[in-house]
Parts: sequence; C-alpha cells; structure tokens
Amino acid sequence: MYFTYYHNQTSVDLADTSSYRNRATSGTYQPKWLIRVSDWVRVPGSDATNGYCALSYRWRQAGDIVQNDQGKDQIVDKGKHCIVEEYNRDKNDRVELKRTTNEREEIEDAVRFLSSPERTVTVKYVTYEKLLHKICTDFQIDYLWYDKAYEEDGRIDEIEKIPELYNSARFTIAMVPEFRVDDGNNGIQYDMNHMGSSIQARYSATRTMFQSLWWKSSWTLREIISSKHILVVGSDTNMWQHSLHSCRIPTIAFSLSDSLLDFKSQEAGGTVNQVLSEAHFRTSSKPHDIIFTLVDIFPELCNEIEVNYEIDEQTVFNMFYSCIADKLELSILCFGSNRSMDGGERRVNTVRGYKLPSWTGAAGLHPSHAVTTTKDLFLESYQVNRDTMEMYIATKNYWKIPVTRYEYGCFSIPEMDIDKKHRSTQYKKFKKDRLGRKWLDPDSVTQNDVLIEWDVNMTTQGSCTMTHYHQHQDDKVTRLRPLSLTEDCEECFVLPILLELHKGAIGGGAGDRRHVSLGIIDFYIHVYFLPVFKRCNTSNNNNNSGCSDIYKAVGVYLVGISHHEEPTFRWNHCIGKDDIHTHDPEEILNILFENDCHENPKEFTIV
Repeated sequence: MYFTYYHNQTSVDLADTSSYRNRATSGTYQPKWLIRVSDWVRVPGSDATNGYCALSYRWRQAGDIVQNDQGKDQIVDKGKHCIVEEYNRDKNDRVELKRTTNEREEIEDAVRFLSSPERTVTVKYVTYEKLLHKICTDFQIDYLWYDKAYEEDGRIDEIEKIPELYNSARFTIAMVPEFRVDDGNNGIQYDMNHMGSSIQARYSATRTMFQSLWWKSSWTLREIISSKHILVVGSDTNMWQHSLHSCRIPTIAFSLSDSLLDFKSQEAGGTVNQVLSEAHFRTSSKPHDIIFTLVDIFPELCNEIEVNYEIDEQTVFNMFYSCIADKLELSILCFGSNRSMDGGERRVNTVRGYKLPSWTGAAGLHPSHAVTTTKDLFLESYQVNRDTMEMYIATKNYWKIPVTRYEYGCFSIPEMDIDKKHRSTQYKKFKKDRLGRKWLDPDSVTQNDVLIEWDVNMTTQGSCTMTHYHQHQDDKVTRLRPLSLTEDCEECFVLPILLELHKGAIGGGAGDRRHVSLGIIDFYIHVYFLPVFKRCNTSNNNNNSGCSDIYKAVGVYLVGISHHEEPTFRWNHCIGKDDIHTHDPEEILNILFENDCHENPKEFTIV
C-alpha cells in the first residue's frame, strides 16, 4: 500500500496545536540511534539534546508486499508514495478529493483537475523514507526514532525497550493513510472555521482512523499506550492528541485520548482491564504477538512469560491470562456484552478462535478504567489452575437472583426480526422522552422510564450494552438494576468482587459545549459493578476441585453510579431512595450483601 500525502494539510484540531508540539519535552530514555531529519543521516541518540520523536506505522503500508525465498512476507518499496504540492482546499477541490486514491493514474487525473492558470499542483513519487523526510520537515521534527535506522541485529535490542522509547519521545507521529475528513458522499463538506462544523469534522476523521490498519494492529496498541502525545498524520488531514487525564491541552474526547495515551499516569493507574478493552479487537500477522505486546505493557505481572515463538499459540494465550488472574487482577472479570441493540457485534473480536475460559472476558467487551477495589476481601479462597485454566472461588457472600431479558436489548431483537424496526422506533421514542426530562419523579416513574434510563447509563458510563435486568421482589420499579450479559439466562449468581470504573465526565459540570469539544474533564464519575456467573451443569467428574457445580463468567451487574464529589448511588439525583452513601469498598459490599451471608461457603468452579 502506498501513502498519498497532501503538503497543505488542514488540521481538524479546534485550536492551533503547533505550540504544544514545540513545547513537548522528552523523557530520560535515550535511543542508541536516531535519524537526523535535516540530512536524513543516522546519528547517535545523544545528539538529540532537545529530544526526539518516535514513528508509529504499519509496515504493510510502506510499499508492496512480496514473499521472499523462505515464503515470508517482506516489503519492497518501489517509490510510488505520493507527495502533492501546492494543493489548496476550495469548493471545487472538495468534490474531487473523493476520487483521490493511491493509484497513480487516478492521482494524476485529480491533479489535472485541481490545476488551474492561477495555481499549479505538482506530484512527486518518492520512497517511504523521502515521504517521512517531507512530513518531519513540515512538522518541525529534528530527530526521529525509526526502526529501520537499525541494522537487523541492533533492532531487536532496541525494540525490547519500546515502552521506554515511546514514553520518552516528545511525541509520537502516527502515519495513518486512511485518516481523512470525508462525509462519505461528496468529499469534504466542513467549514473548519465554524466550531460546530469543526467538531463534526474531527469525529468524521476519527471514524476513518478507527477503521485503519494502524488502529487495528496489536503492535501499534503497545506504541499508543507508551506514548504521552500523538500527532496523527493522514492523507490530507492531521490531528494532535493528548491524554485527557494529564492537562487541559485541546484534544478530542474518545478512546485514544481518554483510555490509552499516557497509560501509566492515568487515575486508574493503567489496568489490565483497560488494555483488554482494546487488545481483544486487535490483529497481528503472528498470533503470538497479540499476547507478547501485552507482556511488554505489564512486565511486572508477566515477568515469568518468555517471549518465544516456538511455544504453541494456545499455550501462550493460556500463560498470559492465568498469570494475570493468578496475581489477583480480578478487573479481568469486568466485562459486558459486545452486542448492539439489533444483536450484531459492536466490534469484531480477534481472540475468539482460541479456547479461552469465560473468565478472560474474551466473549465480551471490557470497559476502560476498571479496577478491582476489594481483591479477595470477601472471598474464603481463590485459585487459578494453570493446567486446566479453571478459576476456583469460594465465598459465603453471594446472590442467586432471577433476571429478565430487556425487551429492547440485543437478545430480544434477532437480526432478521420483522418487528426490529418497530421496536427500535419505540426504543428511540422512550430514549428521547427520557432525555427530555431533567429528573424522574419516584412517585410517578414507570418501569419503561427506569429501564431506558439505565440502558443509557449502561451504554454511556459502562461502555457495554444492557441485556437483562433484575428487580427486587415486592419492591418499587425504581429499584431495578441492569445487567450486561454475553449469554442469555433466567437465573445467575453474583459474587462480592467490587469492580469500580473511573469515568471522566466531559463538559458535564460547566455545561460548556467547548469543554466537550476540547475533551476537558470537569469531574469523575464512579461506576460500580459486580461480576455475574451462570451455572453450566451440575455434574462434572473432570473437575479437579471436587465441586459439582460448574459456572461461566457471563457479564456484569450494574450496582450504581456516583459523582466523585457526592458519594451517593444516584443517577441525575433522581431515582428512588439512596441506600449507599460511601465510596469505601468494604462498606459498600457489607451493605450489598448484609442479608446474603450464608453459613457455609459455596465453591464456584469457573471455566
């Protein structure tokens, strides 16, 4: 694949971010070699006294993919990358941008159209390195870390230091050919000087990024997580990204800036759950690398895992998950449904083909920023069998509850259901009616009001789809609580492992639209879950624990949501009587399970 780069790019940032790029500083790590941009010569890393930038790209987008004599893919750069000079957006240009591709003849057609007596548009075909040289010059980058600056033997040693290397860079420059502003119809139709249109343009551009090869790669996930800032450079558009959790630099509020950038410095401290929310949907040419990239991210948890491609793929996957669970990283149990309301997959899962136990959450979707707040506080015993990949939990505190399918959830609307459109219309009406009010009156609230309210909360705050709900017997409808399950069931078990999600509220406090557009976090919301388990059968002689009941982890039960500054389990200060007024995990579990402490511990074998 070849990159077409328009020199006169338009940034989709809402403010000029060049000063932020110029002021960005490096960390303490110093690469052995760097590329000096002025003459594109390899020099010692110590020469970069004012810091360096790191490159993140997909090697498959650096040229033609051919097979060598050993049958392995390699890149051959035939110099067909394209630099378009003197290009300028106007009304005529916008229509023709849709035609521009990486094919030489179509690029030349577009150039002929864009040229006029008043303006000459020129095209240069170059190698990938010359393209990088041009981009680095355009963005005032003095020194660049680029893996091809190393000989093969030295590259391996440096790549092992990837987290330190990217974390110490002034910023990472991400090469994303697919990244562009396009409304999918007539090309660019946004007035970048108008704030509302500019916000729309940014979200349009980010959609193209989420569909790019760069975004879907396991290796680039490791590079993103290790970076503090990223400059995304696309075909005709660029965008500066900064972590929402570090400072109020203009950026956009979505998963790159909210969940991934500056990973170790975020409030939740960079959790396993946070990484799995993306890792389960990334790809790699070598399946081993899906795991080995995670080993690099969590060296303190995975220090016993050897990066060895001779080990069987399944064994590598089992080693990682059992190692994580064995270290009591129970935030791995915080996952919900990956289904949308019409029953389709929200995101394509890339680890589904491996025989992973249910407790890994591979069948669901992990929300970001989840932490385990209680560890084994309310558990009698906890163990992971690395041979069988079974998780054993024994506890006196548990709920056995009936649950009801949510009528408008993904299990209720088959993809070919003829009533789907009608139901979807009803759902949207309920949602519109609900969002039109500022609060619900507990005395007049209906069940539909509450369910739609929780459904919106589950999606926006919990990042997963509501599929079921539970209602306490003989209680008001305001006491409904939602569940997000990967499988359908009528009865489930809820265990006392409190999972807390730190969610930044963007623009919620000030009510300023600009706060939303700039990704300014006004305060934090704390979302509390409990893990949900479904009984598989009642007799399994192969179970090593001797327990007769076998269970699967199937999702989460949403306990409640509270504002950081006001520790009450209320949503919009409206629904029902508050029963919890604390953020202390032990107190919360004592309240939740005060009437559900059994005389003898129950053993759960989770497969």
